[in-house]
Formats: sequence, structure tokens, C-alpha cells
Amino acid sequence: SDCKPKCKKMLAAEYDQAHTAYKETPAAILKNDARSERSKDLPHGGFHTEEQVLAVLKQNYERCLPYTAAGATLLATNPMRETGLLCDAVAATYRQDGKSSQDSNPNPHIFAVAEDAYQYLRGSKGQEGVVVIVSGESGSGKTFTARAMIEYLAKPSSQSQKEKCRKIVAANPILEAFGNARTPLNHNSSRYGKFTQIQYTKLGKIKGAKIQTFLLERSRTTELHTTTNNNFHIFYQLLAGLSSSTKQSWGLDTGTKSYRYVQNPWQTRSQADERTKFQETWQTLKVAGLTEAMKTSVCKTIASVILLGESSISEKASLEQLKLVAPLLSVPVGELVQLLTSQRIRVGTEVVQKQLTQEEFVTMVDTLSKTLYAGIFEWIVHFVNSQTSLEFSHNSDDRFIGLLDIFGFESMKVNSLEQLCINYANEVLQYHFVKHVLELDQQLYEEEGIEWNRIDYVNNKSCVELVSGKCKIFDLLDEDCRLKRAVRSAGFIQNCYTFLKNEEKFFQPLRGECHFGIRHYAGDVIYDASAFPRKNNERFLKEQVNLLAQSQDDIVSSIFKAQQGPVDTTPRRKRHKTVVYQFQKSLNELFSIVESSQSKFVRCLTPNSARVPHLFEKDKVAAQLRAGGIVESINISAGGHPYKIKYEDLWTRYGSYHYKGWIYKHDTDTRDQEISNVKELVHDFCTEIHNTQGVAFGTHRVFLSQCHMEALENRRKQVEAASLLIQSAWRGQQCRRAYLLKLKHITLIQSHLRGALARAHFRKLRQAVILIQQRFRHVQQQKAMHKKKKVIQTPDHQEIITTSVTKTVIPKERKVRKLPEVPHANKRSCLQQRKSRKTLQTINTSPTTTGAPRVFATSHILSIFPIMDGGVQFHCRVPLLKGAHLRPQPPVGLKLFA
Repeated sequence: SDCKPKCKKMLAAEYDQAHTAYKETPAAILKNDARSERSKDLPHGGFHTEEQVLAVLKQNYERCLPYTAAGATLLATNPMRETGLLCDAVAATYRQDGKSSQDSNPNPHIFAVAEDAYQYLRGSKGQEGVVVIVSGESGSGKTFTARAMIEYLAKPSSQSQKEKCRKIVAANPILEAFGNARTPLNHNSSRYGKFTQIQYTKLGKIKGAKIQTFLLERSRTTELHTTTNNNFHIFYQLLAGLSSSTKQSWGLDTGTKSYRYVQNPWQTRSQADERTKFQETWQTLKVAGLTEAMKTSVCKTIASVILLGESSISEKASLEQLKLVAPLLSVPVGELVQLLTSQRIRVGTEVVQKQLTQEEFVTMVDTLSKTLYAGIFEWIVHFVNSQTSLEFSHNSDDRFIGLLDIFGFESMKVNSLEQLCINYANEVLQYHFVKHVLELDQQLYEEEGIEWNRIDYVNNKSCVELVSGKCKIFDLLDEDCRLKRAVRSAGFIQNCYTFLKNEEKFFQPLRGECHFGIRHYAGDVIYDASAFPRKNNERFLKEQVNLLAQSQDDIVSSIFKAQQGPVDTTPRRKRHKTVVYQFQKSLNELFSIVESSQSKFVRCLTPNSARVPHLFEKDKVAAQLRAGGIVESINISAGGHPYKIKYEDLWTRYGSYHYKGWIYKHDTDTRDQEISNVKELVHDFCTEIHNTQGVAFGTHRVFLSQCHMEALENRRKQVEAASLLIQSAWRGQQCRRAYLLKLKHITLIQSHLRGALARAHFRKLRQAVILIQQRFRHVQQQKAMHKKKKVIQTPDHQEIITTSVTKTVIPKERKVRKLPEVPHANKRSCLQQRKSRKTLQTINTSPTTTGAPRVFATSHILSIFPIMDGGVQFHCRVPLLKGAHLRPQPPVGLKLFA
């Protein structure tokens, strides 16, 4: 989380109370100075003994520097307080984003481990993965460390990845609420194992994420709880966060009632704090993609688990509580009561209904409660995976970073099957660490012919085989469950004493008959095996599975439909899968991934048993260092070489940055030339940093120290930065040239297109203008003709008579002779005739109804004009004719009609 002002005030107050001579802010603590330079890395600082390592760890712890490099392992001491060293400002100092880091030797930090894993992933070839293993005992801060690393790695590189990264980050607080609980050793202990796998593309962008969980502590749901050993966090958050009306409708008490599964909830917890955490969990579920109906269904199922615990108190309360549970699970009340209070037994060919006793009823209810809660937890994990692993694939170009957060080593007053599985998982982790950091390194030095003084270490392989080997503890337990002797554990204990009495790591304590002891790498632990067979052989009846699979609630039905599964065709003897069998199977699948990947180790340390800040107990820390083999790994890293690279791999990665890189060609026939080129390359880099010590050449590999590897990486980053600058300039020039060419072509196309559009527009305008002119001229001619039709009065009482020739229908059988066209009189002749000051008369001719033209006069005609309606206009000298309406004789002698 970001550094807030309130957090800074709290830090300042804590620094004043701390027993240290330094008062520094988180930003100042990260700066390199002379006091912390040698304490950055224990092997290179000359701290090889246990006393020296403890002194450095105490000094760093008092200076609020919880991280210390111990060779191949990063030691993270739990500060038991907020330090401000995990804010975004600090993360920015470690994030390289492809650029060369200004500080070639930064302070040790979990962000540095995450960035190193990310940079290794980007530089790897093909499908490779990096697994960061976070280990330590319970209460050492593994959960907090793993959460901070996931937030660092899930930083979105673009806006499109923001929503996906938010869902990846939101998965951690959700699983903490449903899978973590308060124990005597830790207030936020993970009661399950988690392996988060973040997949990246070839370019380093997040592609998806996937979460794998194993061995949820189901028995914690129903076991008796104390003030220091509580149920899962979500039970307390639910009781504090639900409204009174919702509690009343679901049958929960609205006060501070103590339940069988949640006893004395507010004795050691604050109800206000749990209410706030419930609201945060509710919002986080929304971010993960759950709808309101899904969240309500999950809460109803958890409430039904609480009420199921109340039904087993007495016979009277059983029926009343089951009536409240049935609606929450969306199943019929009668069928639920019948299945929990009776059992069907087959006797021969008949089926008999047997009534269960109170003890058997309690066992049945507890089994149903554990199955319901474990199903809800698995459903949430599956749903989160469906939202974050939409693009998760196994392509050859994809890489991943895995983060293994496994439960810490535990040794309590009463240790049962859960503690045995947890401690066995830690034994496997320790064996993996010993094998890869201590054993394989020394074997590699001997095989490569490097001079080496062998360092002795504690190998826990015998302890791993004691638990999971053939005819060992897990095999004997499964055999006892297969023979249906789960009611009593005497047979299992006797078999352990018989077959394992000669084992070095096994011993028989004096505590009781049902107890046995194992000498673990972290200390001796005595286990109570009285409940081993019962916990290992937990099964649910088929009738109960079928009933709940038909629930109207989608989540409940999906949980039990998954338990129905496909029809099992395996032999009957091997059908039943015990808890131990499933745990071993998931753990083997997990470590098959870890073995095939590059491993990085983070060892978390608990500074004191009281879990308080500013207290460093040397004995407590020393026991953890000895158990984890930290001092041995420091000595191996100090006397050895942390980087062992094959010749061809080193030349492939760094040869192009050498001036002879273009000469070299990989060929099996030039092995000597290959080694010679690599030696010359390394020698040149060593000369540059003025340090030729710490380099060794083996038969197939070159062994480098930290400083030499940093010199190679810095040279690679410098050359890559320069080449990136050259490439960007060249690509910019090419882009500009292509842009100008495209711009030229686009301009030419646009000019032609605009010309064509302009011409088409001009043609349209021209046609419009012609049409307007035509209409205008037509109107003007009409106006002129109308003026000529008017009667004109002259001073000499001359008159112009205009008679329109009406268009009549001429019969087809009668032919009419048309007048020939008479040319207009010119203006001059008209004026001369007007000067005669004689009366003019206009005579119009028109066809009659019979078809013959009507003629008014034929003498003294000065001119003839055609008119618009098809008639003819005559200009005469004589006065107005009388009797012009009379029909004239046929025009025999008229020349006009000739």
C-alpha cells in the first residue's frame, strides 16, 4: 500500500520508541551508505559464521532494514510493524522497465527478487519459468511477503491490462479471508498452501494468472476453538458485517451470541474492526467479478454452516435449526432432516432405514459442514481463476513467474494429521533447497574440475522418506483406512512402532500409546494419532451428495455436482482417495513444476516469540538459521560462484556485445575456439572492472561471481540501450520517409478528386443557369406579347384591332390552306408609313367553325405579324371595317392564300 500521512506519523512515533541510534525515513534507509554497504550481502561482506550473521541481522533489524542477502537466499526478518518499505515510491526504485539500473548493487529487498525474476524471464529462451519459494515458520510474515510480491509483479503495463491486474491482486485478500485464521503462533496464519502462477508474453506483458491451492484445514471449521485458536476470518466478519434484518431473516442472532463453531467471537476481536474487514472483503469480491447474487449465496452458505453447528447441540434444537438451514441451502426441509437423522443400509436385497444416534448425527452434521465450507473455498478459487486465467495457455513463447506461499512449520501442544501434512510439506521444501543450493552446487564443482573444499550440511532426505516412502507413515495410514479400521487408531500406531522402530528420524515418546515423534529439520514434534484414521477417511454419503446437488442455489448445486463426478471405472480397491493421497498428489504436481523451473528463495524469520516489535531474540533466530541451513549456504556462496553458465549460453547472451562477436559461429567442431572466445570475453570484462579474481573455467561451464555477472549485465544493458536508440532513429527516419511518400500520393489523389468534383459541380450549375435563363426569357417573351395584345389609341384616332385566332378542331376531311409566312416589316418602313398620319387598322384572321379562314379586309394592308396563339396581325390604312363579321366569299382572287 502507498505511504499515507497517517502511516508516516505512526512510523515516526515508533522510531522514537525504538532502541536504535538512527532516526531515518524509509526513503533515507534505502540509500547506500558506509554503514550498510558491507551488510547488504553476507557472503561478500565477509560474514560467514553464525555469530557474525546474527550480529548483522540484529543491526539491520534495529535500523528497520528487514531484508538481508545470504547468497542464494534472501532473509526477511518480520519487523512486526508497518515500516513503509513496501509503498509505490520504494517499488519504483527497483523497477527497471527495460532500462539500466543506476544502482548496480541495490539494497536487498523482496522487490529486488521479484524484479530479478522478471528480468530473467524476459531474457530467457523458450518456455521457462521462475519460481519464488517463500518459506519459514508460522508467524514469520510469509503471507504478507507473498502478497507484496504479487502486487509488485501484477503492475499493469498498459491501460488494457488494468482490470485484469486488479483481479489478480484482489485474489489475495479474498483467499486470506476464507483461508486464514488466528492460531497461537500467528494472528493471520494461512491454513492452506497456495501456488500463484503469473504468465507473461514474450514481450513481458501479463497474459493471465492461475492459483492452485492444496490441503485446506477442513477440520478447523468444526473443531472446538479458544481465544487464541479461532475459526476462519470470514465467520467473524460475517457475524459483524451483516445487518440486523439480514441476520434475523437467516436465523442468526443479532447480539453477541456464542456459537458452537464460532465460540466467544468478540472476546479477543473487535466487532467494529471485523465489520470494516467484511466491507473490504465484500468490495474485493466485487472487484474479482462476483455479482450481488453470488456474494449473497456465498454468505448464505457460510451462515448455514454456523446454524448446522447449532443443530448438533440437542435433539430439540436439531429440527428447529434444520428448518432454518434448508431455505439457506435451497433444499426441501423434510429430505434434509431425513438424510441427516437416518441412514440407508442394504441388508441382502432389502434396504433398511436406520435411525442415527446423537453421536452419529453430530458426526454427520460436522462432515456436511466441513464439506460445505471446503466446497465454497474451492468454488471461489475456481471462479477467480476463470476471471484471471482467460488467456492462460501453454504456448512455447509464454513464460511464467510462480510464487509458492506454503504454510509454515508448526509445533503445538496437540499436533494432529494437519500438522503432520504441513510439516511434511516444509520438509519437502527444505529438501529442495538443500538439493539445489547445497548439494548440486558442490557436485557441479567436482564434475567441472574446479578446486573446492567440500562443506558438510544436514540433509533431511531421510525425514522426507520416513513420511512418504514405501511402507512408511502415509502408506500405513492409507492401509489402515482401506481396511475400514478408522474407528480406532491402535492398529495404525502398532504398525508404525513395528515397521518404523529402526528409523533414525522416528521415535516413540513417553506421552501415551497413541503418540509418535518425528525429528524434523526444525525440531522434534510429537503427534497425537488418535484421530488420524478418522480425519484421513472422511467421506460423504451418496444420498446426501445427490440431494444437495439438486439444490436451487447454483453455487451449492455446483459444489456437490463436482463431488458426484464421472463414473469411476478403477478397481474397487483403489477407488477411495484419502486426504493423504490427495495431498501427496497435489504436492507432487506442484514440485514437478518447481523442479523444471529456476528457483529463488526467500526465507522469512521470526525475531521473537512474543510477536512484538523492537525485540530481537538471538536464540530464536539462531535456531531458524540452523534449521534452514542458512549458514551453510552462505559459506558455499562465499567460497563458490553463484553463477554457473554454459559456454554456448554465455556467448549467445553476451557474445554480440564483444568486438569479436561477429567472427564466432557456433559449431561442434570448434569447441576450443568457443572456449577461447568466451575466456577472452570474460577477461575483457574483468579488466574493465579491475577484478580478475572469482572467475573459474570448467569443462562445460564458466563460473562467475556477483560482481562479474553485474559487469556483464551492465554492458548488455548499455549496448541494448544504444542499439535501441539507433533503431529508434532509423525507424523514425523510415517512418518519416514513408509518411512523406504517402502524403505526396494522397495529395495527388485528392487534387484529382477535387477537380472531378469541381467539374461535376460546375456542370450542375451550368445546367441550372441555362434552365433559369430559359425560363426567364420565356417569361420576358410572354410579357412582351401581352403588351402587344393591348389596343393602342393614336392621336389621329387610328385604331389597332387585335382579334385572336382561336384554335378549333379542324375536321380531318377538310383541308385548309395555310397562309404563307409573311416577313416582318422593317422598322424604317413602318416609321415612313406612320408618317402618313392615316388611320391604321389591324385585322386578325382566324379559322371559322367550318374550317375556312375568316378574313376581315384585303385592301390597304401595310404589314402582317404572327402572334403567340397562332393567329396573324394585319396593319391597314382604312378606317374600322363595317360588317367584318360577315362571311366573305371564297378567296378566288386573293393572292395571300395563293
